[in-house]
Amino acid sequence: MTTLATTNTSTAATTPVARGWFLLGCLDDSSGLTQINIGKVPFSVGRDVSNDFCVPSRNVSKFHADVIVAVDAVLIRDLGSTNGTFINGQRIAAPTPIGENDLLQFADMEFRLGRANAATGERTVVSNSPEEGWLISRVHEVVNHDRFRMAFQPIVAAHDLRPIAVEALVRCDVTGLESPIKLFEAAARLGLEERISSLCRVKAVRTLAQHSSNFALFLNTHPQEYLGPDLVRSLGTLRELAGTRPIVLEIHEAAVPDLSAMRDFRAALADLGIGLAYDDFGAGQSRLRELTEAPPDYLKFDRSLLEDSMLASANHRALLQSLVKHAAEAGIATVAEGLESQSSVDLCRELGFTHIQGYFCGRPVSAEELPHAG
Repeated sequence: MTTLATTNTSTAATTPVARGWFLLGCLDDSSGLTQINIGKVPFSVGRDVSNDFCVPSRNVSKFHADVIVAVDAVLIRDLGSTNGTFINGQRIAAPTPIGENDLLQFADMEFRLGRANAATGERTVVSNSPEEGWLISRVHEVVNHDRFRMAFQPIVAAHDLRPIAVEALVRCDVTGLESPIKLFEAAARLGLEERISSLCRVKAVRTLAQHSSNFALFLNTHPQEYLGPDLVRSLGTLRELAGTRPIVLEIHEAAVPDLSAMRDFRAALADLGIGLAYDDFGAGQSRLRELTEAPPDYLKFDRSLLEDSMLASANHRALLQSLVKHAAEAGIATVAEGLESQSSVDLCRELGFTHIQGYFCGRPVSAEELPHAG
């Protein structure tokens, strides 16, 4: 997912060369991650075009800092910049060592130091909109400083609206990442969406561990998360942390691999005593074959299928009723998501849904606000 914007310049044979080191960061809203190879020693950074890495942010000084590579050591030297040079959030005054994966900030522009066996060469990237500066540090706050929490939305039995489960949903208080959508968009740009998804599951289990209810806990996976051995191992740890509380793992239909792999994954979940739910059914190219050959325990119908305007159509209701009936015959519980009115709840009951989720039945709340029955 890395994009490279480059300006190549020639380097004299007598100039010391730094092989393999690079800076990785986000410079604008559309280019994603950009890799800047550190092609010589020292490697100058600043707003002036004569620098090895020209950063046209008004907050970066004309001649801001030098990156100095000496064999396996890398030093950062601030050149008296106005807005400072920072390593992992700490402003430096003297030449300071920096290690692989450390965070390096030149005023409002931030990068991670990386190393690879790459050919030398210089890449100068020009950005006219540095609003995404410090993106790495914002996500770093979430990942390494626990700047997020979990909320829990009830899932109720359709016949009496009694809460029987909760879905864990992430909430973040880092500026610019308050929305789960924004958080995972930022994480995806840094290749950290799977890591944050895993952290959310762990925190959800730990947060609910002291709650006296026996609500089943629905945990999400990211659509890009690989349903392989690493995920299974992490779920084994979660199973131990959760004790006797029932756990259900939600898989987005876009993440469902081929049938053979899905059957193996479902068997691994069964061995762990973890249920399976297919999430957002109907949002994309829903595949009915999986319902028969790799059936989930729960099928969550996407809210787009259950909008009042859609439910008003007799043909649409007939289609939904057919799908719900097919799931019931396969022993699959069905969840109507996103319901916000009494009329939609009543209609979904008539269609045969076994469970309901949505603002009408309960908004996401902290664990302390959940009822103690279940």
